[in-house]
Amino acid sequence: MIARTTFTAAAVILLAAGCGNSASSGTSTGPTTKPDLSAVTESLLVSQSSFPVIGGATWHTGVVPQSSRRFTYDPAEVVVGPAVATNPVDCGQLLGSPSQSNFASATLTLKGERSVSVTIYQPQQRPDFARIIAECGSYQDPSLNRLVVCTTASTATTTVSTISVPDLPEWATAFQTKTDACRFAGEGHALENRPMYRSRIVGIYRGIMIRVIYAENSADQPEQHPDIVKSLGKLFAAQAAKLADA
Repeated sequence: MIARTTFTAAAVILLAAGCGNSASSGTSTGPTTKPDLSAVTESLLVSQSSFPVIGGATWHTGVVPQSSRRFTYDPAEVVVGPAVATNPVDCGQLLGSPSQSNFASATLTLKGERSVSVTIYQPQQRPDFARIIAECGSYQDPSLNRLVVCTTASTATTTVSTISVPDLPEWATAFQTKTDACRFAGEGHALENRPMYRSRIVGIYRGIMIRVIYAENSADQPEQHPDIVKSLGKLFAAQAAKLADA
């Protein structure tokens, strides 16, 4: 049985139209004749049934106000927030961006080892994610310094690349980040001196940013579970469809 709790969480919103095995779409904005949504609420989020099955996981859902600067649920993950101060600067938009609304988020997480989340919000900007990924290549995120200890550099270095997943709307962008040779700061963490992997899908529909993130921190899973990665496009498309019906 999956335990259920409720918490306030940051969020991003997206919508899908025309699915395939796409990795990137340029502007990452979905076509629609409907007007932009004017507010973000918890009712706009998909239900747990749209998520991949993670045995023993806990379900979280909620909304946090725009004034909340950042939301960090996974100890190594800034889900959304103001533009993250990466080097190069543009790479920070892959991790989060300023919002002009509250955030709404739904997360399925297993004891900090594995999590899948979808977040929605009204972005202040509409980044060209495909261009940023192509120009980024690798970046450093100083905000990780308080969370991880790196064996190769004073600041964690992350590489980014596009990925292909089934059921992904053609206008959405899917990519993976890999942060090299780091371990969580503090005691009691099983993940030591190993890369941290994150698979992400981003896109904008009806004026709402949607971010889907899969984080894998388990000691027995060296990279990411392929079945979960394959399920992310379907989750993204379901969230887009939820916005289309609003």
